[in-house]
Amino acid sequence: MKKRNRLMIIALATASIPVGFVAADGIESWSFNEAAEEIEENDLGSQIQNDLPEIDSDSQAYQSNFSDELSEIQDVQNQNSNFQQEKAAELSAYTTLWNYWTAEQNKQISKANLGKALDELEIVKVERKNGVASEMDVIQSEMNVTNANVSLENAQQGVKLSQFQVNQKLNQPLDTPITLEDIPDPGVVPEELYNVSTYESMIKNHASLDTLKKQVAVYEDIVSQVDNLTVLGGSDMRKQIENLEDQIAQIENQIEELAEVKEVLPETLPPDAGTDSSQGPRTKQEAQAQIDKLVGQLSTLDDQLEDAEDRYDDAISDRNVAEQELEEYYKVELQNARIRLQQQENALELLLNQYAEQLKTLDTQIKSYESNVEKAQALYEKTEALLNNGMITPSQLEDSRLSIQNQQLSLKQAEKDYAVKKKELTLFLDGYLPQGG
Repeated sequence: MKKRNRLMIIALATASIPVGFVAADGIESWSFNEAAEEIEENDLGSQIQNDLPEIDSDSQAYQSNFSDELSEIQDVQNQNSNFQQEKAAELSAYTTLWNYWTAEQNKQISKANLGKALDELEIVKVERKNGVASEMDVIQSEMNVTNANVSLENAQQGVKLSQFQVNQKLNQPLDTPITLEDIPDPGVVPEELYNVSTYESMIKNHASLDTLKKQVAVYEDIVSQVDNLTVLGGSDMRKQIENLEDQIAQIENQIEELAEVKEVLPETLPPDAGTDSSQGPRTKQEAQAQIDKLVGQLSTLDDQLEDAEDRYDDAISDRNVAEQELEEYYKVELQNARIRLQQQENALELLLNQYAEQLKTLDTQIKSYESNVEKAQALYEKTEALLNNGMITPSQLEDSRLSIQNQQLSLKQAEKDYAVKKKELTLFLDGYLPQGG
């Protein structure tokens, strides 16, 4: 499996589109309707000809001439399908493990949250003994502990469900305890690893383009060959015509020879000539009889030759029609393949930019959640001091504690999302095409 230790963000220049007005800061200005019309005009999908030219049954027989070339398309498609399945399985494996990691992180966060809730309860109980807190405060703190317990139970259930999925994919009993080690760093990558220079090579060589490129190459090859098709059965037809022509020529020679012999033969035989004619005709009458017989054979062969030539002419005509129909058909297929190739290149360009934006957004979210966790922790410590001094109720401290938990959970979710998206981008650069891409 190829490895590419690279991630990138591509800042693409927009395609050159005529605009009615360009602001001083370079922002292209469109009216809504004008933009809609331009988008509709540039829609590649509308340029695809779905109704392919018809090919009659006689012409279809000539398609077998290109069966090897057409099978190459299926071979490349099968190879790419296997490749995509391998990459999808790799992404699925990473996603499953990161989901388990996130579930474990959520459980640890919920445990810490429960620990804080228990500490808060002890504080309130002490304050109740000292007359600072009320019985209602104690009840509220106990409820807070119950809520934290429920949160932990939900987190533990999440771990259990993720554990089932991991074990199933590891072909282990579903309830097998799991410990993950050597976990990759889910943190954001250094900004310099977003390499713009890899954009062109990635688009040109992406595995998802292989089938479409093969289609274009094969259809170009067929279009270049389709005007030089061999007549189906033509070789046998020509041999038959040549054989008939040879037979006709032989009979014509025999007739000429007999005609010459006839000129020197007597009209009748002498009385003592006998009946043996094995040495050839002996009279003009016998010679003429043989000539008449050969003329009949010649007439039959002439008819057969005419039929054979007509069949050959019809076959040539069918071949010519096939050349015209197949050329029209595969020219349309070629044009459609070129459009689909452009569509796929555009889709790859869009996906790459989407990955960049998604990763940048997740990067921002992670930094924001990290900052919020620190702020929530500081706020909790100050709020806890107020509770110790009897200046606030337990519910107010719970709000502060839950704020820490929520920010921590959001942080771990964002880290997991970033790790999975980072892996998906790495696979994408290696030729993987996500479903729907």
